[in-house]
Amino acid sequence: MLRQTLWWRISAMLITAVSGILLVITATSYALEQLVAPEQSQKIEKIELNVVDSEQYTGKENILVRGTWGNKPGEFGLIVPSGEGALEGPMSFAAGGTGEIYILDQVNSRIQVFGPDGNLRDVIPIEQRTAEAVAVDAAGDVYVCDLWVQREIALYRDGKLLEKENLSPSLSAPREVFAVGKDIFIEDDLTGRAYLVASEGRILSPSEQGKESWPGRLAKENAHYLCASQEENQGVSILDNTGKKRTISIQSNEAAFLDSFWLDADGNAYLIYQMLKESPPDVFKSRFSVVKVNISSGKALQMDVPTGLFTPSRRPFVITEEGSIYQMQTSNEGLKVVRWTMPGGGGE
Repeated sequence: MLRQTLWWRISAMLITAVSGILLVITATSYALEQLVAPEQSQKIEKIELNVVDSEQYTGKENILVRGTWGNKPGEFGLIVPSGEGALEGPMSFAAGGTGEIYILDQVNSRIQVFGPDGNLRDVIPIEQRTAEAVAVDAAGDVYVCDLWVQREIALYRDGKLLEKENLSPSLSAPREVFAVGKDIFIEDDLTGRAYLVASEGRILSPSEQGKESWPGRLAKENAHYLCASQEENQGVSILDNTGKKRTISIQSNEAAFLDSFWLDADGNAYLIYQMLKESPPDVFKSRFSVVKVNISSGKALQMDVPTGLFTPSRRPFVITEEGSIYQMQTSNEGLKVVRWTMPGGGGE
């Protein structure tokens, strides 16, 4: 988490309605060096954002992968854990550069690779029994992470385990794993920083993993940075290399919990909230709300999608640098991965 008290702050707050949600955008400007060495005094400039009216959008669903529960090729492990600490089946997934979908299945100890046509292309056996995150780099190397139990990262190439390393102790609260080109980063929940853990097909040693970090997630060509969520207002901070910072959050008459956040290469931020509404009393209905915000213009767009049988330990969304929105949904019948379409990217 970035410490705002270390920076002088001049803000311009603009509010726009998003179908019952108030989107709050705060803009601040300062030199990028201040992110690395905040004790240095830097000039701060006020940034004006032109926030246009936001709109509600009904997304178009394209089912890419569908499978039932089981252990045969194309099937997936248990839908729910059988007890505390039990394995949970499909934990997360990743999208490859040419449209492949990589689905991590704890129960069956494997990653299944599906092509853009939805057909099963490959099955990668994995050794980590409690792995919960997977990332694929630009070369097609597959990185499997056990962030909390064994605290290790493994590299698979051509379907085989190539190497494995422990995670650095400096990663005290690892949250997300993501790829930028041929680099693999792990985002730490306490610091809000993204730490380089693998590069060019090689996992860094634990002593190397904490040496290079960035103040948030990197977009393509380091054009922007997406920082850790700010728990007090359920928002995120957007930093770019011109020294501009924007904090985006929502206010809603429903309970809203930030599930994940992403940044594409075109300057759009994606905030994914789990929304809970009580109707009737003591009965809660759940859905996901995807809020897409253009960082430069402030234009916002909201799309609601179903949650399915949601469990908080799973990672149901992936949004690529190209703006493609993928969701992994589970039901009593099985699992499916869908791609949602939003105007101006997001699967178009």
